[in-house]
Amino acid sequence: RQIITASKNREIQVSLTKQLSIPRLEKGQRWTMQGGATDGTYAYYAMNSGGDSRESLTRIHKVDLATWEIVQISRPLYMSHSNDIAYDPAHHRLVISWCDIEPDKVAIVDPDTLELTETLQIPQKHFSIAYNDTRGRYVTGKSRTYDLVLLDREFQPVRLLPGSEGHVKQGLECDEDYIYFFQSGTDANWILVFDWDGTPIRTITIPLPAEGENLFVLGDKLICAFHDKANDEGSVYEVSLAVTE
Repeated sequence: RQIITASKNREIQVSLTKQLSIPRLEKGQRWTMQGGATDGTYAYYAMNSGGDSRESLTRIHKVDLATWEIVQISRPLYMSHSNDIAYDPAHHRLVISWCDIEPDKVAIVDPDTLELTETLQIPQKHFSIAYNDTRGRYVTGKSRTYDLVLLDREFQPVRLLPGSEGHVKQGLECDEDYIYFFQSGTDANWILVFDWDGTPIRTITIPLPAEGENLFVLGDKLICAFHDKANDEGSVYEVSLAVTE
């Protein structure tokens, strides 16, 4: 993420390229974009049926990043709001945040079969989740706050990173250098970038009115997914960053 480091005192130019649309309407049921993550080859997007969280269901869409084609869709699964997804390469599994009902629960999904293999209760109530295998740390958004909590590989809390009030809280992403906190508003979205000590690095404005839901890092780009009410779809954009001259 050299652009982020180099642009500390300069503006970042953001360009958006739409890569994928997932229609919300399917056989009379509307599905809303929620969590997302990648294993580097595929992207995984949770489309949730909404409504009461005890009744809502989720379908996981698996997307080939080389072609941006949907290659597999899961059967409807129960995992509450499915608000965010982390990929754990050591166990080759998707870890999905329930978020609303019983916010200390995560769903474990096999990325090959897209089947729900187990549901775990972890020590941290949270609304979003990300994972970096090099650091061996999960990053979670602490329920009902803007704080972030680092967890170890076994989901045990390690450190709290105090946050500050912002916009509507959405998904998290992390790499070896930074933690990315996606937040949404009425006319734009924002990615708040922190280092692993919780120090704010900068805020990146995404000039798109659709509701931001999740993001992940892919090479030198950020991939951001939105609940696009205007087009009644889940929309996925490739976000390129450049330092303004």
